[in-house]
Amino acid sequence: METRLQIKRERRQELKRIALVVISVLIVVTLILGASVAMAAKPQKSGSGKDVIALSNGFPSGPHETLNIHGKKADYQCVECVPIPGEVQCNVVNIPEYTTENVAISYVSGRKVKIDELTVFDSCAGFDNPGQEDGAEVWLPYEPEGYWVFARTLGKPAKGDPNDPLYEPRQIIFQNDENSPIAYSLFGEVTNPDEVPLVFPLGVITKDGAYKVMSTNELGEYLLVRFDSEPAGKGRGKNVGKDITDMLMWSGSVFHGSLDLNGDGAVNELDVEYACWSDYDYDEDGIIEDSDLVVMGIVDTDSDGDLRDDLALVAPCDYDLDNSGVIDASELDNWLNLNQEGWVFPLGLDLNSDGVVNELDVEYDCINNICGNVSCCGYDLNTDGAIDPFDGSYDEADEFENWLEDKIPGDQTEADFYITLWEHYETPVWVFTIADLVYHNQVISNYGIKNLQIRFYPVATTEFERKNRIIVDKMTEPTGSAQSFDFALDGPGGFHAAFSLTDGASPYTSIHLQPGEYTVTETLPTGWDVTDIAPDDDNSAGDLGTATATINLEAGETVTVTFTNTEQI
Repeated sequence: METRLQIKRERRQELKRIALVVISVLIVVTLILGASVAMAAKPQKSGSGKDVIALSNGFPSGPHETLNIHGKKADYQCVECVPIPGEVQCNVVNIPEYTTENVAISYVSGRKVKIDELTVFDSCAGFDNPGQEDGAEVWLPYEPEGYWVFARTLGKPAKGDPNDPLYEPRQIIFQNDENSPIAYSLFGEVTNPDEVPLVFPLGVITKDGAYKVMSTNELGEYLLVRFDSEPAGKGRGKNVGKDITDMLMWSGSVFHGSLDLNGDGAVNELDVEYACWSDYDYDEDGIIEDSDLVVMGIVDTDSDGDLRDDLALVAPCDYDLDNSGVIDASELDNWLNLNQEGWVFPLGLDLNSDGVVNELDVEYDCINNICGNVSCCGYDLNTDGAIDPFDGSYDEADEFENWLEDKIPGDQTEADFYITLWEHYETPVWVFTIADLVYHNQVISNYGIKNLQIRFYPVATTEFERKNRIIVDKMTEPTGSAQSFDFALDGPGGFHAAFSLTDGASPYTSIHLQPGEYTVTETLPTGWDVTDIAPDDDNSAGDLGTATATINLEAGETVTVTFTNTEQI
């Protein structure tokens, strides 16, 4: 029987795998030049794909129809939009904020629907018939193969003007609730909110049914599962409206990026380990591994083959409640509860570039930008030659806060900086609630409008960009051999993928990978030699002696390596 520690260690290894898959499926909103394009799987009419569809983890590109959902305050006076062909497009649905009751959205599409653009009927869903089931109908131009459905949050990435040199966007991470490693993250280097849509998949609608994203498979592809989309609404003739509200519901957790301590794009047990033992991450890959501990001098004093309990003795951590050196799910929950709220100051004010905004930035500002020393700059209010640190309560009369008031336009209060760092939704809510959290978690005043953009991409014409890929191809002598060859792809942070190829098989294509050095190693079957390893990249190379290709994958790059094997005579 496995011990509790063994189970926890296995759980940690699984988390490492999940974290790496998360990195692979992150929707990184920076546009990277030179990205290659891959087509997603088309919905199938029969077989396993009839109820489950695998969707590429890339970015959709191409023409699309756009629906805007606005969450409004309860007293909002909604005015119905009346479409006028060529003059007025109605593409907005207004619904009450913070509720899912008595509101539905259905779509209408078919050969007999003669429209050229997305059109909404009953744009005041939830306002014109309070307390009664009320639905908006979204009419779409006919597409025989249907539409992929994606969402884009329209909350600004950060407080302030993107053109201001002190502007710094914040990171938002949200993870779904189907035991699935799906996380979406708005990275800190993104600086233009008009060009960086935070896009994530909702599902697909076809003439044969509707599907919504439920989880991912081992390749990092989204699995779309058929759901009940019974007819709802009037429609026209045989083209009755079908309810797709379920596709627009979401459950899961939303995290402020400050909780992603190890920088892998997800918030999980690995971040708690980093909070405890980041000093022991020798290779700085964000994951505390035994190889790190050995280099950092942790000794297996009890000779049990496990260094984690020894780590707990050398560096005890309050979050490691059972002193095992491994963080489990209950300890993660404890850590999150202790960090439900926190102080977040604009990173654009990190003037000394040490990763935090504190009194040292005030001193840096005084010395380097104002007058040459702390005493003369006006912020050393008690004239002791130093700036007092933030004491955990916001008071404009204090030195640090006095400096903040001068640096940030407008009058600031505690509510501007002491924010909720995460929220969890057990019961599904409108997916646009995420857009609301993008506002609140990024210290942004919210004036009552919660915007979510729903994009409908025609299946027939949509392509999916997949960035940072490795492609492995197989050739044999003699040509066309049915022999299968096993491969392993390994990379930064313990990333690992295993696959097999034959001469006639389609090349293996990786999921989105973080830049870095990767190895592709072939296991030679009996009776075969590897006679050529050919990467199409100048700074990558093959080693016939070890049957290994070493690939230096750069941002936005796709590297293809071809292994040629010759059968022994």
